Amino acid sequence: MASTEEHFHRVKELSIRLAHHIGLSNSEVEKLGLLAMLHDIGKAAIPDDVLEKPGSLNSEEWSLMKQHCEIGYRIAVATPEIAPIANFILYHHEHWDGSVYPFGLKKDEIPKLSRIFSIIDAYDVMIYSRPYR
Repeated sequence: MASTEEHFHRVKELSIRLAHHIGLSNSEVEKLGLLAMLHDIGKAAIPDDVLEKPGSLNSEEWSLMKQHCEIGYRIAVATPEIAPIANFILYHHEHWDGSVYPFGLKKDEIPKLSRIFSIIDAYDVMIYSRPYR
């Protein structure tokens, strides 16, 4: 999917630029860039008919889609090269107010890089009208 690849590249560029702007360490910049490219790795286990559905997801499909964070976490933990970003993948959909999945974490319960990335991802989705539901 070209639009998915474009999304990954846009959020990586935005992540790195923002990370430098707010003074993150080189290690954090690197992790945030990696997170941008791999945040949705768990979607590899979600059926294509759900991922590519043109309309809104039903409750069963939405349940499947929400599993991608935990699936991505398990993939990352099992892969030494990306294990350092596993928790950031797990929590990349958490919102400051606790209103989103997977665990409804709030405020400082959410790892800093996940909080930063969540803003960047949401910005890209709003600007480029991705079919997220």
